[in-house]
Formats: sequence, C-alpha cells, structure tokens
Amino acid sequence: MKDHVSPDSETTLHTKSPGFNTSKKNSDGQFKRYGLDSHGGISPHVHQPTRNISPKDGTIYGGQGTKTKNGEVTSPSNKDIKQLYDHIYNGKYNP
Repeated sequence: MKDHVSPDSETTLHTKSPGFNTSKKNSDGQFKRYGLDSHGGISPHVHQPTRNISPKDGTIYGGQGTKTKNGEVTSPSNKDIKQLYDHIYNGKYNP
C-alpha cells in the first residue's frame, strides 16, 4: 500500500452506484479513503463506506467512516487491497 498511497494525502475511491448516495452531499460518490498515517493508532488505515437512510424521506446518505471504535476506520483487509489495486491498475473507482 505504501508504494501507491501518498504519505501526504489520502487516496479516494468513488462509485457510480445510484444506491450508495441520493443526497446532495457526497454527490461525487466517494466511498472509501486510504491513508498511511496513523488514525486512532491504526497505520495504514482505511475509511470504510457508511450508508444511512432517512426514515422521513428515504434519502440515502453515503460516505466514509470517521471513527475506529465503531469499525468505520480499519486496517486494510484483502478486499481493501484488491479495490486499491483495481483503482491503480484497472482504472476502477475513479470519479
């Protein structure tokens, strides 16, 4: 991961899936961020996708997690590394 993620900024992945987010916020479809620095003691780390649905109007709010204590920010899993590989080498998950 350290060869493909800048130590100075996080690398973002995007989705075009209409079911991920229907709100005006995060309209670019950003769903995951990779960072090399420490986040809550985890280095490297991944901000995992979050999705909440409004009970009032059904609006879907998709974004990335911010906390380690609830599993929204984790160490990279095999799936995370595969998605990063697909982003870098296969052109997937671009805005």
